[in-house]
Amino acid sequence: MPVGRQLILWMSIILTLSFILFSKLKEVSATAEESLPNETPLSFREILAEPINSDENQFTSNQNLVEDSTQKKLENRFNEVNSAKFNLPIKKPTLAIETYRVKKNENLWKIAQKSGLDAFTLLSINKLRNGNLIRPGQSIKVPNQRGILHKVAKDESLEEIAIRYQASLEKIIESNGMLDPDTIYAGTDLFIPDAKLNESFRKELIPPPYKPKFVRPTSGQLTSGFGYRIHPILKKRRMHKGIDIASGYGSKVKAASGGTVTYSGYMGSYGNLVVINHQNGFETRYAHNSALKVKKGERVRQGQTVALVGNTGRSSGTHLHFEIWKNGEAIDPIHYLK
Repeated sequence: MPVGRQLILWMSIILTLSFILFSKLKEVSATAEESLPNETPLSFREILAEPINSDENQFTSNQNLVEDSTQKKLENRFNEVNSAKFNLPIKKPTLAIETYRVKKNENLWKIAQKSGLDAFTLLSINKLRNGNLIRPGQSIKVPNQRGILHKVAKDESLEEIAIRYQASLEKIIESNGMLDPDTIYAGTDLFIPDAKLNESFRKELIPPPYKPKFVRPTSGQLTSGFGYRIHPILKKRRMHKGIDIASGYGSKVKAASGGTVTYSGYMGSYGNLVVINHQNGFETRYAHNSALKVKKGERVRQGQTVALVGNTGRSSGTHLHFEIWKNGEAIDPIHYLK
């Protein structure tokens, strides 16, 4: 068949099918219009004013039912664990922690005594290495019961922790409000009430007393030590509360340790005096200087020049008089100098 005839035939077929499809669509449209109620269409304003009656609230209600059901299953599971293994109901944690602001002249031991606790509890709960270093205005945690904070080790069980500290398994669970005592994770902090501490653990919590290392404040020969002596000027037996180091006039006087200058000026028999306050109640004094190189309130580092050797005040010759005080009492510097 020629190509022209084939083209005419296909076009006829397409037109016929299109006509049939159009007729069917018209019939469907007419049927739909007859089935619709005869109501006036709503405007957008009216539609927006109508409350939405969707299935969203129904979904939320169903969701709550599912969540409540899941929660009850979990609670039942936890109750089963507690009652089967530990025989304990789920309770609110008995451990409560308050924040306390340290007052002037308070230390950790005073706060512990006032709170009915011991120092080990406060050291542990606050993760302090040295209870002497707390300062006024500092905030610390104070629990409502004695105990220590324990960091769970890898593969460590609650029973092992209870045995280590000779503590009650039930009290550990109650204090921490544990839902599933079978599942504890490494690195978790657990409060162990009434923990019994062995000697090694006590040493970990309370390190040995702080003993700072002081460097010699100037070079030269020691000419007079700490203790009673006949005063070279007064010719009377007096307590010598420091050491004398003979050194050349104008030699550098260095801070024996870092700290804050609390006095720099002339002070009676001391002559030109520098006083430096260090941590933990330690203080150093440098007397008879020819010149002062620091001012009150200045922070100084160990080895920094604070004055120059001289012969001011009640002095029989050029030298440095050096004192170390601890908690308001003069002590022998020789025991602390490197």
